[in-house]
Amino acid sequence: MSLLLHLMAPRSWLGWIIRLPTTLFLIAVGVILIEEFALNGMDDTVVIYARDVMIVALPFVALFLALLQHTARLTDRLTWLASTDQLTGLMNRRAFFHEVKRQMADSDCENTLIALDIDHFKNINDTHGHAAGDACLVRIAELLNSSIRTCDAVARTGGEEFVVFLSRTNVVQAESIAQRLVNGLKLELSPSVHQDVTLSAGLAADKNIDLNDLLKRADDALYIAKNTGRCRYVVGNSVSEAH
Repeated sequence: MSLLLHLMAPRSWLGWIIRLPTTLFLIAVGVILIEEFALNGMDDTVVIYARDVMIVALPFVALFLALLQHTARLTDRLTWLASTDQLTGLMNRRAFFHEVKRQMADSDCENTLIALDIDHFKNINDTHGHAAGDACLVRIAELLNSSIRTCDAVARTGGEEFVVFLSRTNVVQAESIAQRLVNGLKLELSPSVHQDVTLSAGLAADKNIDLNDLLKRADDALYIAKNTGRCRYVVGNSVSEAH
């Protein structure tokens, strides 16, 4: 079904221009071939009959293509909803795990996970309201997206928590990225509200390891960062504060 939608569903006016006459033409060819096979020959009446069939089939083919287009749009929307955090536009946890597991299965190189948490996020919500908190989450998501490559992945895993997957990146290389991230940025949460926001991060790097184990190690490192002052990243037993 998904293959049929991909091949047949028109997604633009150009798609309609191509698919509608092509489908009618194939119907006409099918009629001619059937008549030729049945009659062991073809004359002008067969061509006229095929033309008439095309005329009759036109509204039904158009309706069929319209239904395919509608179904394809619904399928795309459902796929997006199932894989995307609607507030930030980042991957959700389910989509992130699917993508990262796929990449890890195809790679024998070291990969790094960075688990991140916005420092004192509750204070932002309590002081400035949930709209400001949502604006903060969106801006942090933009920061994370702009800090990674197309081969990497980033997701919001819940609340003020995020996770970044750095493909084929060792922990030394990842530290420079983590340093930039924990420094955070000054956010304009509304025309009258400006807030300095920092992050805490935990790094874990390895190859040929279960993703859940790697994420647990990153979460454990994040826990240490949160409990040793925040605004810093932790790799194993190493702690680095923001500058």
